[in-house]
Amino acid sequence: PIAQSNLANCYMRGEGVEVNLVKTYEWYKKSAESGYAYAQAMLGLCYNEGVGVNQNFEEAFKWFLLAAEQNEADAILNLGLYYDNGIYVKQDLRKAFDLYLKASQLNNPYGLMNVGICYANGRGVETDFTKAFIYFEKSANLGLDLAQLNLAICYENGYGTEKNIVKAKYWYGKAANQGNEAAKQALSRLS
Repeated sequence: PIAQSNLANCYMRGEGVEVNLVKTYEWYKKSAESGYAYAQAMLGLCYNEGVGVNQNFEEAFKWFLLAAEQNEADAILNLGLYYDNGIYVKQDLRKAFDLYLKASQLNNPYGLMNVGICYANGRGVETDFTKAFIYFEKSANLGLDLAQLNLAICYENGYGTEKNIVKAKYWYGKAANQGNEAAKQALSRLS
């Protein structure tokens, strides 16, 4: 199943072959049906985004769930997004938070950032800027530009930490260097 999944990756990225999204889907499906968690998560994404197959949220959810049962962090994150936004399932902000937290415990940078967003905005959990800051920092240190932006905002405004413009500029700069437009604007505003 790993070789099938690797072949799907090649078709998706055009590595050694022409990009072919139908073949991407077909090879992820073969690999996923063998029980390979990464391929199950990627097949879920194919259904979620309509990559090589018609978009189908029910199928996406099914494959995310199968991968999540094997602790595949991206699948857990995507289930969280489904519950957060009420995609295919009834919106449940607490369940979304719990799934983001589980993904964060697997060191998933988006899971970490989404836990921070939940704490910052009181989504499925009590508002707690100190905890939001901690999760943004962990995700930012893994290189996620959106988390770097959120961490900079915390430093700029004193959310969950002492106000520190020098550190705000540093994190805006890290995010801006990755092409984050909001960070670029904030950096020029502070300069």
